[in-house]
Amino acid sequence: MYELFIPLAVMLSPRGLTLAGNGAGQGGIVFAVLLVLMAVLSLRTARSMTMLQRYDHKYARNFSPFIFGVLDSARVFALGTLVISSLGIAGYAVNEVFALWFPNLGASFLILALALAACFMPTGKGRYVFIGSLAISVCCFFYVAFMATQVADSGFAGPLDVFPAGGITPWLNITFLAVLAFIGFDLAFKSELNCNTSFPSIVVTALAFILFLWGALIVVSPDKIADSYVPHFKVARIALGSTGRILMAITVVLGTFAATFGVFRVLGSRFANLTCKGESQSRKIVGSIMALIVGGAMATGWAGEPALDYLIAAGLSFWFLGYAVVDLVDVIASSEAGAFPFLSVLAFVFHVFAAIMSFYLAEFHSYFGAAFGVMVLISFVFAIVRILKKDS
Repeated sequence: MYELFIPLAVMLSPRGLTLAGNGAGQGGIVFAVLLVLMAVLSLRTARSMTMLQRYDHKYARNFSPFIFGVLDSARVFALGTLVISSLGIAGYAVNEVFALWFPNLGASFLILALALAACFMPTGKGRYVFIGSLAISVCCFFYVAFMATQVADSGFAGPLDVFPAGGITPWLNITFLAVLAFIGFDLAFKSELNCNTSFPSIVVTALAFILFLWGALIVVSPDKIADSYVPHFKVARIALGSTGRILMAITVVLGTFAATFGVFRVLGSRFANLTCKGESQSRKIVGSIMALIVGGAMATGWAGEPALDYLIAAGLSFWFLGYAVVDLVDVIASSEAGAFPFLSVLAFVFHVFAAIMSFYLAEFHSYFGAAFGVMVLISFVFAIVRILKKDS
């Protein structure tokens, strides 16, 4: 059951917290409405994806190997680069909040090492480690967000009085942030439930971000968090002082650990499905390979390189395109069955928009293009492996 919450760990990782603060500062109540809309559309896409996985879909047998090849390729690339970034941020949190004498890069490597060690634990113990770290992280974040809503007479406008600035650009930005907030909702796996496995993580993320938005705009001016790299720390410090700063650092550090372990876990499961190896063995293999790649990138300074953002943008763009293809297949199949899937059409539009925005925000397009080409090749490899496995 804990696999259901791996998407939550990814969505509430440090970059997700920054996104929530920026969206609150730029869009106010409009951003909250967009979060609700995107939560509904993400659930629709997750439902369509589940139908493809179970071959309950008209086009499942013909298209699912290629669709999931695209998704798996995007997951590996995007999650790998996001883990590098998150570990860098968590390392700074350890250094700035808990121990100034401890080097931030050393803290990043320590969190990475602990996540890798968790991959070698028995499944039962690993489950408790993941659930415990994620639960503490989420509870700390909810507590800070709730306490921010209890601040009286702050002198600021409040969430209902904050709207996007004039022009189309601010609206495009907050719409993109709302779509981006739920990236990774499809990472839940191995559930025996018949319901939508993405539901718990999507709902908790939406509630957490809306509560944080509400509290943030009570205690701080919107312009102070609209473009900040650490809006969550600003809100926590103003709402609860040094205690809030510590609680938010716990959120970041334990959240990064849970997300890193969760990424190793879910990629290990994907590898096991493709190669028919045991899941425990696959988790160790994939965790070790990913730890070497991530560790090598951090050791060579990639965690602080602007180019890393362009690689992340490429991975996200490819991932959003994968979502859009899932939506499109559902639209075509439903239309041929005589129904008009309005939510799938809307989800398709938003996911294509997010893919385009990811490309637009990647200023150094040569990095973006190279990464995109690599993912296309890898997606074909994954698709071929799936076809061969299905035919064997």
